Amino acid sequence: MKRTYRIKYGSKDIRLRIPEENVLHQIEVKEPEQRESNRELLRKALEEPVDALLLAEAVAGKRVVLLVEDATREVPITDLFPPVAEQLRTAAFVQVLVCTGTHNPNLPGNAEIVAALQHAFRQYDVKSFAIEIHRGKGIEYWDAGTLRTGNRVLVNPRAKEADVYLALSDMKNHYFAGYSNALKNFLPGICANQTTERNHALALKDQATFGHHPLHADPQRQDNPLAEEMLEAFRLIRRDRVALTLAIVSKGDQILWAAYGELEEVVRRGTGEVDRLMSQTVEPADLLIVSPGGFPNDESLYTAQRALELSKNAVKPGGEVLFVAECRHGIGPDSAKENFYDLLRRPLEEVFKILEQKYILYSHKAYKFARLIASVKRIGFYTTLERTLVEPIHLFPVESPQQFVDEALQRNPNLTINIVNDGNKIALHSRTNGGV
Repeated sequence: MKRTYRIKYGSKDIRLRIPEENVLHQIEVKEPEQRESNRELLRKALEEPVDALLLAEAVAGKRVVLLVEDATREVPITDLFPPVAEQLRTAAFVQVLVCTGTHNPNLPGNAEIVAALQHAFRQYDVKSFAIEIHRGKGIEYWDAGTLRTGNRVLVNPRAKEADVYLALSDMKNHYFAGYSNALKNFLPGICANQTTERNHALALKDQATFGHHPLHADPQRQDNPLAEEMLEAFRLIRRDRVALTLAIVSKGDQILWAAYGELEEVVRRGTGEVDRLMSQTVEPADLLIVSPGGFPNDESLYTAQRALELSKNAVKPGGEVLFVAECRHGIGPDSAKENFYDLLRRPLEEVFKILEQKYILYSHKAYKFARLIASVKRIGFYTTLERTLVEPIHLFPVESPQQFVDEALQRNPNLTINIVNDGNKIALHSRTNGGV
């Protein structure tokens, strides 16, 4: 019997008719058994701090640096910003940094974040504040020191004068940093590209993968060299200052979990919540259909690729992938084109050899993409990107997702299929490999 499956694509859905008996898993972020409103979850989090003072007390009379994620993250800002602004009224000054890292600072959504913050600050009478969208190059940076790896931590100078850091963080799985979390608001969030480049070179190591982080509660899952350097950089930037986070786990506009308090302890707790809500062990299938989760998770190929990495364990070696990502902003940041997209246009063997010689910023994405492409029969790509952009990077342009699936079923009526609908957040572990 055929069933209709909804796949997120940009700001809409596409629908696929697939026989139920062929589908092994339909995978999305789990819903909590008891739903509470976003405002209620945030209120409880702020009233029950983890190893910290109440926020209004912690910032009273202090210079606060507020670190906010950029528009490539799907965050319910209309619910998140007002309760934070209400607590920041007691601060002497609030410097907001929109943490773009190496992303395009000029995304329209970043301007929307600035407008939403300004509205919230006016609404709750935060009188003294400034907002800046971080740029990873072209400004004078604060040299916060050198890490054990020799990496110099060059930071947005606005962060230097903080008495208190407050990071707003939407936690989820991350394919090489282990987890998106408040540490990423510091490195790469407000660092110079050259600092991020040396850090991201560690993404080529096999241990730099989802589910592993130095602040994970399980000692067996604390090995991740890239995340370890992020933690060291955060401690170097923070020094002896107070560092707080309001962390959430969300699905679309719905907050599933929230906690506020001392940054490292909240991140530690948050990794467990991400595991509970956003990680699954599955049986690999012949065909994987994966959506990053719609806009902004599929705003560009650069952003959407995360979904392939997080879900790659759900397809058998030599299987097929149908990748559904709108990419309304094209390939990604102009700065990423040469070392991500252009590098991927080369024969796959050349991609591997180039990266064995020297790492350059963004090339880890080409390397991981190339490894996935080499491991499967083909990746069909349904997108607004022109065919002339898709074919050179070893992907198969798809005009009709339904036709792609129908033809695969015609070739093999016993085809097994996995469907992933929140690919940029959910991490999949293979049952055949024993899971995590």
